[in-house]
Amino acid sequence: MGVLQDAVDKTIADIPRLGIEKIIADKLKAAGADDPALAKRIAAAIIDGAGDHIEFACDQQLDIVINDEDIKRVTRAAELFAEGLPDFIRTMTEDMAGKLADGFVEQWKGLAPSDDGAATRAKIAADWSEPLDRLRMLVALCEQEGDTFNIAHLSGKSGQGQLRAEALARLHIRACRIAKEIILLLENGFAEGAQARWRTLHEVAVTATLIAEGGDALTERYFDHEAVERKRALDDHRRAAAISGEPGASQRQSAGIEKAYGAAIKKHGKSFNNMYGWASGQLGIPKEPKFHDLQEAAGSLALKLRYRLASFDTHASSGALEQPVHRWDPTTHIPGAFAAGFEEPGSDTAQAIVQVTGLLRAEPWDVDNIALGLAMIRLRNDTANAWHEVARRIARREQRALDRAMRRPGPNRRFGYVKAKPGSRRI
Repeated sequence: MGVLQDAVDKTIADIPRLGIEKIIADKLKAAGADDPALAKRIAAAIIDGAGDHIEFACDQQLDIVINDEDIKRVTRAAELFAEGLPDFIRTMTEDMAGKLADGFVEQWKGLAPSDDGAATRAKIAADWSEPLDRLRMLVALCEQEGDTFNIAHLSGKSGQGQLRAEALARLHIRACRIAKEIILLLENGFAEGAQARWRTLHEVAVTATLIAEGGDALTERYFDHEAVERKRALDDHRRAAAISGEPGASQRQSAGIEKAYGAAIKKHGKSFNNMYGWASGQLGIPKEPKFHDLQEAAGSLALKLRYRLASFDTHASSGALEQPVHRWDPTTHIPGAFAAGFEEPGSDTAQAIVQVTGLLRAEPWDVDNIALGLAMIRLRNDTANAWHEVARRIARREQRALDRAMRRPGPNRRFGYVKAKPGSRRI
């Protein structure tokens, strides 16, 4: 047990002894024998069950009697202590917590600055520099395409296709930002985090594909669905406020959200209340769609398995714990960064960002658009191949190291091992 719990347990255990000791001390003092040490010995003997009559050597003849009133005094003292025990524990723990927090801060300040991930980043830079550079270049080109699209289509003029263009522009901006986050995670060795962010990027790509195909009509439903999402957030806020006692949304704010929600449901029907209600009944999608249905309508069903595996790293599911990175060694702290397993999030990111960017060019494409599209596809494929080629090179290198370790003769043989790769999934 900890120091605090030991102190509390000792105090509680000492209550009967301290109460009896106080009574004995008072009786001795009244009899003219003010002897705290003798009071302690007598109290200890009573607690230990020495019997009804206890004799101790003393300079004078004393007759100390413990009666029912004395026992009631001890009991009452114990009850009073029990009543004040919660406040006592709270005060003690708060005082100790403050001292611990201050101590941790001082201890941290006294430590020399360290960067545990520096070696991992250096290894990543050495092994994965080519695919990382290719992915950075690809994202930069996609950003340029986005800027060109925004200048051409978001001039403030309204008209056919304007709503669709606004949605695609916003989705493309978000896709580029997520792609940069993925690159940052990969550069620092967090392949699982990169795969989880690709999951969001994939959702953006699927949504953008449907918006591009559905035009202004579907885009209007997409933007109107914000009223449903705000209503869901309001309901969650109300439940949380009821539990925590914190003030909820203002009456004016709630009324505005409720009104917009009611108008959206009236305009688009009850199925609009679904999480993906904006796509309900559109482009052959069912009335109560799941994301699976959106993937199928967008032609991305082949990525369903990748999406599900990436979900392991997003949610607190038991499936995530079965991945190799989580089975490293249960007796030690799991390392936070790796220098392997980047091929899936890296290549998937290249595919998704090119997919979203390609939607910015309206059909029918002219020769220039076709050439640009083919160039982007070639760069995407080259980037994906670079990721997988590095992964294969690392696997071969590790296998050679393992084989050399296994061939060492005699007692000096060293058994090597291949580090868990977050990209190597268990299905």
